[in-house]
Amino acid sequence: MRCRFLQTQFQPFIVPQVCPHKTLSMPFYGYSLPGAKVSQGVRESFWQQGMVAGFPPAYFCIKAFSETDQIEDLKKFDVPTLIIQGDNDQIVPFADAGLLQSKLIEGATLKVYKGAPHGLNRFGQLSQTGTR
Repeated sequence: MRCRFLQTQFQPFIVPQVCPHKTLSMPFYGYSLPGAKVSQGVRESFWQQGMVAGFPPAYFCIKAFSETDQIEDLKKFDVPTLIIQGDNDQIVPFADAGLLQSKLIEGATLKVYKGAPHGLNRFGQLSQTGTR
């Protein structure tokens, strides 16, 4: 089974709508990219987390973040904000998420991990920069 994707007026990027958890782990962790080293352990853990959450909560979570316009809420942030995202995010494209958020939140700090996927599973890379 392949993933089906959803695009709404509030979220110009495409988000997964219905997708088996093991299939979604491929783009989530960047495993669908050429030369990626696939960790079956990470994929299995991703699937287990999805099964613990259950289908209805996972569905309603995706539905909520894909159909909710968060722009005005982001503009109201008045606390120091760190935005972290990989620039090779296949789930939520960088230009439509981290980059946009950093422009909407006054004084936000944007930390971009080159080549990193949505699931920032490269903990060595994160700890080497001092960002945790």
